[in-house]
Amino acid sequence: MVLKAGNTVEAFELNHRQGEGEILLFRFNGDGFEIPIGGQKGFNILRNDSVFVPLCRPNLAKVAGTSKQEEEMPEYIPQPFDWVREQVELYEGSGGKEGTTLLDTGIPVIIFTCIGNKTGAIRKVPLMRVKVGDGYVLIGSNGGAKHDPVWVHNIRANPDVELRDESVVTKMRIREVHEDPERAELWEASAAVFPTYNEYKGKTPRTKIPVFIAEPA
Repeated sequence: MVLKAGNTVEAFELNHRQGEGEILLFRFNGDGFEIPIGGQKGFNILRNDSVFVPLCRPNLAKVAGTSKQEEEMPEYIPQPFDWVREQVELYEGSGGKEGTTLLDTGIPVIIFTCIGNKTGAIRKVPLMRVKVGDGYVLIGSNGGAKHDPVWVHNIRANPDVELRDESVVTKMRIREVHEDPERAELWEASAAVFPTYNEYKGKTPRTKIPVFIAEPA
C-alpha cells in the first residue's frame, strides 16, 4: 500500500476500512511518521519525495483481506536517537542515494535490519561500511560504553539480517568472530575505515568489543 501526499502537507486522513466498515483516522506529524487519532495503532512510514511508504501494517484485530500471518507481522521500532532515526529514514527513503555517510565525515555507512531479541520487532541499525571480501564487518563498540549495544544481543539471537549498502539490499547471516587471527584482521580493517574504534577500545571497561562478520546467506 502506498500513500501519496505533497511534501508540504502538515496533516492528512487515511481511510482504512475494517471488516465492518469502521474508518480509522491518522495524522502525519511532519517528521515522517503517522500518529493515530483515537488511540488506534497505525503505520510507521518513510518519506520519499511525495510518496509515503508504510513500514508496517496496523496492529488491528481484524483488517479486511488481511491474512493471519500479515496481522502478526513484526512492528518496526525506530532508533531512539533523533539523528540516527533521521539518517535511517533518509537513507532508505531515498533508495540509498542520500544519508549514506556518517553525518558530515564522508565515512560511508550501511544499514542492517534485524529482529529484536525481546520485542520481536524490526530494528534498523546504521554502522560504518567495512567490506571484507563478500562480507561486512560489524563492530559493537557502543562508543566505548561499558555495555554492548542492544543490536549485539539481537543478532546473537537472530543472526539472519537484511543489509543495505546504498541501493543494494542483500540477505545475510551474521557470524561472531572470537579468535585471532581472523578477529584481529577484521578489527584492523574496521579501524582503517574508522580509527576512532581504537579509542573506543581503550575507553571501554569491557574485556572485548564484539566483532561480527555479515556474510551472504
